[in-house]
Amino acid sequence: MNRTKTITATALCALCILPLFAGASAEATQVYPFSGVSFGPGGPGVGTFSRVEAVGVDQMTEDVYVYDATVVEHLGVVVERGRLYKFNADGEPVAFSGLAGSNFIGNVGSTGYAEEQIAIDDSNGPDKGDIYVSGNREVKVFSPAGELLGELSGGEMCGVAVGADGHVYVGIYPDEVRQYVPTANPVTNADYVSSLSGLNEACNVSVDGQGNIFAVVWTGGVHRYASSQFNTTGESAVASPTAPFDEVARTITSGPTGASVFVDDLGSIAEYSDTSRPELLARFGATEPGKLTESFGLAVNNTTGEVYAGNSTTVNIYGPPETLPPPTVEDEPPVLSGLTRTTAQVTGTVDPENNKSSLVIEYVSDGEYRSGAANPYARGASSPSVTLEALSADESVGPIALEGLTAGTTYHYRLAAHSIAGTSYSQDRTFTTAPPTSPGVSTGAAGEVTQTSALLSGTVEAQALQTSYEFEVGTDTSYSGAKLFGNAGRSAGAETVSAGLQYLVPGTTYHYRLVATNEDGTTYGQDMTFTTPGVPTPIAQPPAAPLVASPAVAFPTIPAASKSSAAKKKSKRGIKSKKKPARKRAKAKHASAKPAASHARHMRGGSGR
Repeated sequence: MNRTKTITATALCALCILPLFAGASAEATQVYPFSGVSFGPGGPGVGTFSRVEAVGVDQMTEDVYVYDATVVEHLGVVVERGRLYKFNADGEPVAFSGLAGSNFIGNVGSTGYAEEQIAIDDSNGPDKGDIYVSGNREVKVFSPAGELLGELSGGEMCGVAVGADGHVYVGIYPDEVRQYVPTANPVTNADYVSSLSGLNEACNVSVDGQGNIFAVVWTGGVHRYASSQFNTTGESAVASPTAPFDEVARTITSGPTGASVFVDDLGSIAEYSDTSRPELLARFGATEPGKLTESFGLAVNNTTGEVYAGNSTTVNIYGPPETLPPPTVEDEPPVLSGLTRTTAQVTGTVDPENNKSSLVIEYVSDGEYRSGAANPYARGASSPSVTLEALSADESVGPIALEGLTAGTTYHYRLAAHSIAGTSYSQDRTFTTAPPTSPGVSTGAAGEVTQTSALLSGTVEAQALQTSYEFEVGTDTSYSGAKLFGNAGRSAGAETVSAGLQYLVPGTTYHYRLVATNEDGTTYGQDMTFTTPGVPTPIAQPPAAPLVASPAVAFPTIPAASKSSAAKKKSKRGIKSKKKPARKRAKAKHASAKPAASHARHMRGGSGR
């Protein structure tokens, strides 16, 4: 049965998405459209697999082999694990000639994603047509008729590939790829010749026409190793490039004629060039129709270029590859409108060339533009993308807004139209945004000046932009003293602003000015001054004088006799004597008093003469 391919331009673009590199050429590009065919165990649209884990293509017969992780139990006991199905190029079941009409081989083993792989010997060597199936424990070898011929063993054999010369390569987790050269049918462990050693968690593998190996990291990532690094001494191989060229892929296959390799990124298929530095050539299967989900396992028909990709429970067919022209960007000048300080709008004309496309405006300031560079807009930005339907006619697109521009700046811009077929650019053109509108400022006179405080004022014109202001203050025009901040809003007219100063020094001259800032710049008001009053001079005080006058005053003198008697008494009080009994002391006291009285009578009498 030959399937009829009905491929619309919309389908081509919806599922075949090329990476869009800045500066890409506008040449026609090869793409892999979804064929519209998904098949299960019974053929297109008939039944589903338990889980597709590997796919292979016999390049001589174009037959397709699918490794299904089915499990069959009987009375709670697993009696079958894993099946190998056979189909023709259209996905129709094909019976194995040695299996009485069955299109599958049962109980081939199954463990999990990235631990199985299928390879077919398409060489003219002794094992021509043999089918190799790795299952993480061994590599089983089947004849084209479905008969088990033998196996390779020794380690976790989870990947297998066959070169154009019939050499068999087995990926052995975690760090080896072994090479076998069959001398008879089937290949045996005795046919081992050399290894790539020291690899990073290697499992699935692929080989190109020169014997170079692509080894896939079990958890994701692809490394390329030169064939010259095979040895028998265990010397570690070095990948070139050293970093994985795809950090997601967990399985791989060679492309048509070995000129490229395809990897499964678990939700899309990517094609890379088979070079020492692999480059991404195409990506497909990421969108409807034919969107891949939990994809795993893939193979390529080198005759037709069709790609078979496992999609969890079915296998999708993409291709054959087709050559599509990129969209055309009309060379007539775009229409420029809405030019302001920070925005512009561009309207251009594009012909999608029957491919679903997108259009962006790339732009960069004149200072960042690099004339003559591979991508002169590398330091710039681009507008939001506008989607174009798959038409074949000029289409006016826009206006597309460019925002966040800088006032008073010249920009370069161009139209960039993208599709699965490539990228096209318009000529480089320029525009200049409106000039900046920095705020207006006028410093006002100081008021309410006291010895330690003052009120500063001024006016600010915000120019309808959010504006802040500050009063700068100091004892000279360096304004190294205080800074008083405020918010002037975004008013279009002049607004009066003020700020109070405190803790000034009396008798000091201060300089100040008003400064305003918005997104377009800063404006400085004129310098103004004020002087705080000094402290009043204190009243001079006279020299200190006595509070009471002290004139000479004559005091009466004491008579000599009295002075003598007093002196004697004082003298006696000052002499310590031995104490007498009380009666004797009293007599003595009485006796001593008599002379004094007699003396007094004598002083009175004397004075009477």
